[in-house]
Amino acid sequence: MAKAAQLPEAMAEARFIKEANDVVDAPIPVLLAELMALKTRYRWIETFTATPVGPGRFHIELIASHNDLGNYTTGFRSTRDTLSRITENFQNVLDADPVVRARFRRIARLAETDAEGAARAAALLEEELTNRSGRGVADLFDQAQMPSRGVDPRAAAEGLSPLDRPRGAPPIESGAQGTVGEARHALEVAPSVPRRASDVVSPARQAELRAELLSGERSLVDFARQFPPEGAAQVFLPTGRGGGRYIDHMFVDGSTVVLRESKNVRMFRLTEGYRTQIDKDIELLTRFVDARVEWRITGAIDDAARAELDLLVTELGGRFRYVTGAL
Repeated sequence: MAKAAQLPEAMAEARFIKEANDVVDAPIPVLLAELMALKTRYRWIETFTATPVGPGRFHIELIASHNDLGNYTTGFRSTRDTLSRITENFQNVLDADPVVRARFRRIARLAETDAEGAARAAALLEEELTNRSGRGVADLFDQAQMPSRGVDPRAAAEGLSPLDRPRGAPPIESGAQGTVGEARHALEVAPSVPRRASDVVSPARQAELRAELLSGERSLVDFARQFPPEGAAQVFLPTGRGGGRYIDHMFVDGSTVVLRESKNVRMFRLTEGYRTQIDKDIELLTRFVDARVEWRITGAIDDAARAELDLLVTELGGRFRYVTGAL
């Protein structure tokens, strides 16, 4: 009886885990480890299998009474999907860096004549941008310690907690606008620049933690406390929209987990990529009652964008915030 009642729910969770791992191209052992964590909740599950069906392609099955989860692809991912993720996660870099922007456009053109070559180039660009936004932050500012500048008047007026109050920026200059911005934004709310999540907790262990998070065995606060007190950069959280969301900076503030997005641009407008990020943030807020989303924006904000952000703040009852100001 328990199996019959729980089967649809278990299959839905398993498919969700499969799709989230497929988006980040996780290896098969990591995928299976995350799926097997479902056994702690659904004890009637015997195992999961991954059967090769082609180059880099596997068929995933939940074994209890042979319940089909469908195909899983490793290796070359869709160029279109990869470029879409780059637009979503690195719009600020595309706006600020003409070299990266030109490379992005070349890959899009290459996809029309050489799908395999474009897939390789897109995957490489995504990897480089991910490393640049995650590891580069810690490399630049790992030793930076800045004295407090006091409470920002606007922050005090908005009633933000001490972690939310800007404290000044390290006197370091760099051409990597996005990386420097993320580091300085992080130092506004943490005593030191957070390291990239994968440098703190192994990908396999993160997969186990995410499975526990999705099954309800672990709260988001418990999940976030597996990382250092200053939090972690580039933390992947699964969502139903496109597989997941990379969080620029995740940290615990009392009984709340702050999911902080860093935008260092001259003029902030709600592009398609940014709207997708906000949609995913809203989904995370719906799923995790102990979460708060905060966007830290450097630069001017378009009037239409500000109006939409203000509406979100009102509709979500303070669980969504945005903070502005120079670095």
